[in-house]
Amino acid sequence: MSTKYAVLFFDTFPQAVAQKNKILAACGECDQLNVVIQAEGNMDDPALLDIDPKVKVFAGKAWSLIHRRRVEAGWY
Repeated sequence: MSTKYAVLFFDTFPQAVAQKNKILAACGECDQLNVVIQAEGNMDDPALLDIDPKVKVFAGKAWSLIHRRRVEAGWY
């Protein structure tokens, strides 16, 4: 059985937190939801990680670039 990954992109942490319901809904369709935030910040932010155990947070320009390339490559 393979793991199904999904991704959501946000510019800032407050923007991601404001979309809590969208994040929670997306968790229902995957095994792991990667929440990617363009801004630098705390990737252990409980405001996001406590939404669902499936949520993993990646922050900063480098992580954003990596995950956008994964989208382009069909990884998600």
